[in-house]
Amino acid sequence: MSTTAHVNTREIVKDARGLRALWRYVLHRIVVHSDTITYGAQCLVCEWTVQRNDDAAMHLACMRHTGRNPDHTAFWTYCRAMAYVQLVDKESRQ
Repeated sequence: MSTTAHVNTREIVKDARGLRALWRYVLHRIVVHSDTITYGAQCLVCEWTVQRNDDAAMHLACMRHTGRNPDHTAFWTYCRAMAYVQLVDKESRQ
């Protein structure tokens, strides 16, 4: 899973006049490390929370919680993962 975008980046260059900063748009992408994905949920009625490595297992745990507590039908759900920003070189653009 990755997203690519042009990002305004400052580059320090050295020329005959010395060091100077140059601003330009460079293609970057963010890549999610697939081994670090964690799904979670929190009940909006009580303080019950759950974290699982699988999206389906997290949803199943929420349904079990609602089965035990019929008034608890609303949850905040989230997906957390570690991601890296990488500079896109010319070879990987194609």
